Amino acid sequence: MPMMHYKLLKIKWTGKNNFLYSCESRNLINLYYKASRFSGGFFIYIFDFMKTVYTFIAIIICIMIGFVIYKPFLSLLLSMVNNETIQLYSRSSAGQFNSHLIFALAIGFIPVLYLIIQRIKKLPLLTEGIYTLLFIVGFGMLFWGFRVLYISDTLASISNFDVSDGIKPNYSINKFHFEYYLFSGFLFGTLISILIFCLKKKTA
Repeated sequence: MPMMHYKLLKIKWTGKNNFLYSCESRNLINLYYKASRFSGGFFIYIFDFMKTVYTFIAIIICIMIGFVIYKPFLSLLLSMVNNETIQLYSRSSAGQFNSHLIFALAIGFIPVLYLIIQRIKKLPLLTEGIYTLLFIVGFGMLFWGFRVLYISDTLASISNFDVSDGIKPNYSINKFHFEYYLFSGFLFGTLISILIFCLKKKTA
């Protein structure tokens, strides 16, 4: 491959402290800028692609965690709303599976919500990012707690009804829908986090 020879950069000094470049140097500078833009865009594309891959892996891991912790989570819920005068039951295994699946998907959606906030706020990895995750999960647990209180009050009111001796009123577990409230809390926490960021940006 033949060697390429370039003329040296010719610089002339003027009274206005400006530099005049030769045509050859201008072409080299333009070529350098084009190469820099191409390489910079390529690395940005690779970085975004890897971030998408990591987010997808995080979603899969969170869904798996959701499937694992569903039963302990449900047991905790039942222990908190336990009422000895009411018999809790489940109508079908399909209803339990749907609740199980929705709960796992709600947990798996947390990385997506975090990615949305990160796109808007440009979060640092170990500072505001951790607080944002805690903010999202915290609102999810808050909404879940409100649902627990509502179910407890509902069961307490049902237990006050007059029934025959030895007969317990029934209440379906499928009516709890705690997984929907958990997911709603995640969404609400995401919206509040974005709103706080927008308010800080306006006041800055």
